Parts: sequence; structure tokens; C-alpha cells
Amino acid sequence: METANIKFNGGIWSEVLKGRYDLGNYQSASRTCENFIPNRYGQVEKRSGTKHLGYAKEDDRVCVLHPFQYSVNTKFILEFGHEYVRFWSNDLQVESGGSPLEVVTPYQEAELYELQMRAVNDVVYVVHPNHPVGKLTRIADNNWTYAEADLSLPFVDPDVNPIDVTLTPSATTGTGIDIVSSADAFDADHVGSVLRLEYLTEGSSSVFHDDYLQSATSYYSNLVAADNAISFSKTNTYETTSDNGYNWRVSRNAALNGQVLYYTCIKDYTPATWVTATSYVIDDVVIDGGLAYYCTTAHTSSVLFADDSANWSEVIQPADAPNHFSAGAEALFPQDVSGEWSLKTTGSWRGDWAIQRSIDGGVNWSTIRTLSSRDDANYLVEEDENGETHQIRVLAITSYWDGRERESVTFTILSAPAYGTAEITSVTDAQNVEADVVTEIPSTDATVSWQESAFSSYQGYPRSIALFDNRLLLAGTKKKPQAFFYSAINAYDDFLAQTTLADSPFFVEALSDDQSSIQWLSAQRELFVGTASVEGILATRKQDEAQSPENLPIVRWNESMGSAHRGALPMRDSLMCLQRGRTTINMLAYSLERDGYTGEEVSLLCNHLFQSGVQQMAHLREPYTGAYTIQEDGTLCHMVYEPKLQVTGWCKFTTQNGDFESVAVIPSSGSDEDQVWCVVKREVNGDTKRHVERFTIDNRAKQEALDADNLWYVDAGVKATGTDLTSVSGLDHLEGETVCVLADGIKGEYVVSGGVITLLIPADTVIVGLPVVSEFEPLDLEVTYKGGSTYGKRKQLYQSKLMLHKSLGGSIAYDSESYQELIYHTAGEAMDSSIPLKSGYSEVFAEGGHSRQKFWRIKHAEPYPFTLQAVIQSFTMGKH
Repeated sequence: METANIKFNGGIWSEVLKGRYDLGNYQSASRTCENFIPNRYGQVEKRSGTKHLGYAKEDDRVCVLHPFQYSVNTKFILEFGHEYVRFWSNDLQVESGGSPLEVVTPYQEAELYELQMRAVNDVVYVVHPNHPVGKLTRIADNNWTYAEADLSLPFVDPDVNPIDVTLTPSATTGTGIDIVSSADAFDADHVGSVLRLEYLTEGSSSVFHDDYLQSATSYYSNLVAADNAISFSKTNTYETTSDNGYNWRVSRNAALNGQVLYYTCIKDYTPATWVTATSYVIDDVVIDGGLAYYCTTAHTSSVLFADDSANWSEVIQPADAPNHFSAGAEALFPQDVSGEWSLKTTGSWRGDWAIQRSIDGGVNWSTIRTLSSRDDANYLVEEDENGETHQIRVLAITSYWDGRERESVTFTILSAPAYGTAEITSVTDAQNVEADVVTEIPSTDATVSWQESAFSSYQGYPRSIALFDNRLLLAGTKKKPQAFFYSAINAYDDFLAQTTLADSPFFVEALSDDQSSIQWLSAQRELFVGTASVEGILATRKQDEAQSPENLPIVRWNESMGSAHRGALPMRDSLMCLQRGRTTINMLAYSLERDGYTGEEVSLLCNHLFQSGVQQMAHLREPYTGAYTIQEDGTLCHMVYEPKLQVTGWCKFTTQNGDFESVAVIPSSGSDEDQVWCVVKREVNGDTKRHVERFTIDNRAKQEALDADNLWYVDAGVKATGTDLTSVSGLDHLEGETVCVLADGIKGEYVVSGGVITLLIPADTVIVGLPVVSEFEPLDLEVTYKGGSTYGKRKQLYQSKLMLHKSLGGSIAYDSESYQELIYHTAGEAMDSSIPLKSGYSEVFAEGGHSRQKFWRIKHAEPYPFTLQAVIQSFTMGKH
């Protein structure tokens, strides 16, 4: 009888499935697929080797790699270790001042696998439930900083009922103030928490006219040319302040219709008599012959002003000295406003007014509305500061003195909440704390309206992070394990929910049957969420609108698999997530039948690979869709995922004298293969170090081009090129090891001594490293035929024909017998030259007897490619 195996991409199956030939992919599955990759088209091929790049910082501690990608051409590998992060790029460790660039972080070795992060341009936000949100910033390629993110914190209600428990501050500003609670409310973990105290401010109304400004208790003279706005004279001195308080208000009368333009002196205007051969700087003002001139360029004056227009300009009106005077003068002095306000004009008036807002205490002002009338307009302006205390003022830009009538303008401030915040610095007891005021507290009265920061040692810190709809999303704190905190749109540090405007920050709690904490978030077309008990999506009530305070999301739970605290991986139109025990891997995908998302276990057929526990996962996009997982036993498992071809094939990678501890993937520049980086804990010459290595790319292209000299199938490898090289150095990381060498396509074996090997034959291209031992064994030989099946019957295998593609090396064994070398040499080939890669059939004969269990195994340890396309087996079968 004959049987042909033409597919080997079923991946590794567990031994408990032996004999299950009724399962669809039995013929393509394998018992062993170690350092071989099941190709999505059916072949199985030897994996590439790795390039030695350097060492991690610490030999005796784990480090974990994470990718950072600003663009396809600007990318880094971040090496997170115990309280540090280092940086790698273009196969090199990033240095600063001749030493590895290193940034201090708070993350401990035991926390490294639980870090979750998202990048926004040059900033990486890092979360872990034991630490405040971190912010890793790339200032330049060799200049990175780490700091606790300066977030506008969200606030939540305390554990106690604030209606029953009041807080009374001892002062409104300063450090070390006392805050007293009317009942037990604090414990030692509250140190670092920020308290937000709310008070209600009373409303007020101010009326000002053309000739005076009226406030609650005082009257202020208004802007009139004959009163306190001084007519401008170019040779006079004007100061920003003066004894009468009005020198900073300056006006000019225009010739047309008695128009008055108002200015404010913002820098002392002090004209001096011009002296030749004197050094002048910009803004200097001089007078000569009754005329004033403004210095526009720093220079030493020696030419009359009229003949030196490059350095001087004549001052006629305030606008000619722009750094001394700004347009407009205050008609309504700055008012603190935190809620709604309005400004209403009445009657007939002529002039121009500017309403301005300052959000930094009066340092900078922006015009929010300009009012103009020529006896033809009145206005009602209504605004809301939405709980943030800002300053509002009104500037008079122009008015008309001739024929004015006295009409009123009313500025009204409605009652509104005002907030003050203070950070707790010490806890005296459950009712007394000391705090530093962050923003001024409106009153020292007791308040029943208070909250505490949602991120703190007491409340806990976020454990999950995502970017969705131009918002940064943080989730899963200790006290609110199923709360989602959304930043403002395009303001990723602002989480202070104060308004219900569509672009404002907000937070929402979405409760499942239990309060299992959110473990991961993944932003795809929809926002996926996994907790320790269920998985689902965050959907909106109005599905055609984005999530916002006006359109709060709700969670639609779909599965009850339960997730581990590891990030989920997007895989095509699915999502790969690790189950809570870290030994099961699931794929979450949309089900048309269920009209929802359902989970499928992709580790079901090979669950033995993950029994030690998965530590980390990474996603491969090019040249095919796949995933890598790091196990606690030091193996690196790889899945080839092609659902349209029904391919979900797992294999595992091992390496000589080493354990894989971390993996990360970034795109390549100028190649269609992603770069796969890893950390390998290797014992070499009695020393254990953490090696940073990268799997080599473009081996397939070299294989297709029959470029045997440059193939890279060794681990921790180094490549040397030159002319007639007789030795290779730079092998200190392999000291004392027996290494595999490919020298101009000819394999060899040497022992590293003093970091060097000496070649027996000179070569131009030499690749040196540890041999990669690859093994492939399909499941037992079982086939069905017209008369039944071979299951349980005695069989004798006497011939195998292996179809190979551009391969070299390897051996085959039957039923645990000795290995037979595969023959590639043909007559006429020189024995001391590189053997060309071969395609076609290789025949092997077996000499074993009859048995009920028949199997074969391929082993390959040469520095060459090996691609198995098909196997045709000839065997006889007994009746029993």
C-alpha cells in the first residue's frame, strides 16, 4: 500500500490524540515540530537562526522586551528590567556618552510581564496596578525620560457617604494644612491621594455705564477722555503703574467723528533725549526736536532719525510703540467665574468691546467675543466655564466721545460650584490628615460635597490601557475593578470629568455578575474588554455616535472564558487572549450564528505545550499572520494562523544551552519580514547571562536564490566578511562552545577559544553560532481505505520518498531506529566545495519489521535550509 502526506501544517498535537485519524487535520498534524515551522501552504521548514546583539543589563534578573514604533522606519525595542529601561535600535544598543542609555523606572522584576503600554507619537504610557501611570518620552533617539504622568486626575466618591461625613480644611492655601473629617474616613494608604472639596459660590451682578463702573460695594471711574484715560502725548512718560492708578490707561482721539482708541501701557514708556554715538536697544524711545522715535533694531546711533529708517520709526500714536502699549483698556476688571455668566448691553451706543478669558490667573488672555455697535446693535452673551475657575474681563477698544448717551452694560455671574484640591501628605488618624493645597480651596467651612482621586495607593492604579476614538482609556483599579476612565479627545493627560460636552473626559462602570477586574483592553473596530471571568465589547447606546459623556458606553458580555492579566493580540479579524490560568489560549471572533463574539480554544490540540504557563505573547504580521508565546519552561511557541486555509499550526522553538524569556516583534525596513527579538538566558562556559538576540530575516529569499554562502541557521550567531579570512573573532559570548560554522557555504565545527576560532580553509563569508537542532515527527501512520482502516493493524514500512525544496542536510529514523543521512551528493560534485541546495525526491528504505505503531522522525542540525513538501510511504499490512 502507499500513502502520501502532502500537508504538514496541522502543527503539534497532544499525545492524547494519537490514533484520532477521524479528526480532519490528523494527516497534517505532528507529534514533534521543534525548530521547524509549519508553513501555511502545507510545507514544514527549518526556522531561521538568531543574531547575537548584546547582553541585557543584569545577568541574574529577568528582563522583558516591548516594541516601540513611531513609524516603519523609526522603531525601538524597549528592554524593561528591574527598575530600569534600556533601548535597542537597528541591532544596536542605544548609547549616550559612550554608555548604554538607561532610564530609571519603578517597576520590579516580578511586575515586568504584567506591564501594559500604549504609544502616542513619541510618548509611551505604561500602566501597572502597583504604580501610578508612567510616561516614557522620546525626546531624541538617544534621549529618553521617564516620569509619573502628570494627569488631570479623575475623582470618585469615597468609601464613606460624603453626605454624612463632612471635611473641614484649616486654610484655603499653603502646605501642611489640616483637614478634619466628621467621622472615620482615612487610613495610611490615603497618603498621596488628592481630595476635591466642592463649595457653592454666590452669584453677582455688575453694571457699568459710559461714565462709571458699578460693582457690589465700589464704584470705578469708567473710560472717558476727560477722566482717567489719559490722552496720549508722544513725548510724555507713561508707566504700567502710578500714584493715580490711571497712567496705564492711554487713549488717542482720532480726527474722524470724535473716535477714541484705548490702549494699556504694558511696558514703561520713558522717552530720552537722543545722543549720537550711543548704543540703543529695541523698544528704546528718544525725542529730538519735539518728535519721538522708537528703536526697531539694536545699534549704535550716529545718523539722524530721518535718514535711518532701518533702525528707527517715528512714534505718533500708541500703536507705533507696540511693545509699550497694547490695544484696549479694562472696562470691567477681571472676575473669577467657574459657572455660567452673561453680559448684556442695552440702549444705543457706539464703540467696540472685547470679552476676554484667562485660564492661567491673568497671565495670558484670549478674546472670546468682540462686540461692535454704531447705534445699531445690542448683545446678550452667555457662557459656561463648566466648573473650572477662569477669569473674565471686558476691554474697551474704541468709543465715541461726541454725542454719547449714558447706557448700561450688565455682567452677571450665576451661582456655581467651585472646587479646591489638596494632596494628603500624612494621616494622623482616621479623622485627621495633613495636606498641601494644589488649587485654592474656596472656603474653610465644612463641606459635604467631596471626592478623592480615582488613582492612588488607596483607590489603586489602572491595570489596563488602550487608545480608542482619539482618547486614552485606562481601566481596572483596585477599588473600581470594572471602571473605564476616558481622557478628553486629543488631550491624553486630562481625565478630570467636569462637563458632559462630547469631547470631555468621563468615566463609566460596567458591572458583570461579579467584580472581577479588567485584565486587558483592545481597540479594534470596537473596544474589546476582558476580565478575570468574562469577555465582551464596549458598545454605545447610539451606535452611530462615538463614545462620550453624552453617549455612554455599555458592556455587552459575550464569553465567560476568563482572562489573564496579559494584553490581547489582534489576529486578522479575531483577538487572541490568554485564559486566567495562563495555560489556555483562546481566539475571540465574531459569530454570525450568535450575532456576537465567541471564543475558540486554539491551544486545545496541543495544551501540553503551555502547561508551565504562558508569560508573554507577541503578534507577527509579516510575511504571514502568526503569534509567539513565551512559556515559563523556557520554550518559545509559534503559531501560524491562516483561518481561510484552516491553518492553526503550533510549533516550538528551543535553543542550545538556553531558555527563551521574552519576545517582541517590530516591522523591518526594506524587507517583507517582521523582526522577531528575544531574550535568551544562556549558560556559556559556566556563566549565565541574558542574551539579546534577533531572528534573522530574508533566509527564504536566500534559499530561493540558492545563496548558500549567506544562509543563517545558527543561534547567537556572528557574521564575518572579508577576503581569505583565516579566523573569526568577537565570539566571547560563545567562549568554550563547540560552534557550527558556515564558511563560503561549507559547514564546519570548531571550539571557541579566547573569543576566536581559526579556520582550516580561508573563506570570504563566515557565519558562526550554535547549531539549531530541528526535529519533525508526524503522528503515527494511520490511513483509511476502501476496506476499512489501518488502525490497530500490524504494518511494515519499507520505503519513503521525501519531496524536498532547495534543502540540504538532515537524517531520518523509523520506529526509534538509528538515523539515516539523507543523500544529496551526486556524481561529479567536488567534495570540498559547497553543495548546491537540492529540490526533488530523496528515497530512503526502511528495514524494520511489522508492528502496530509506525512512525518516522526527521532530524536536522546543519546550517542549511530544509523544507519538506511531501512524503510518500510504501508499506504492507497484515490481517491482524
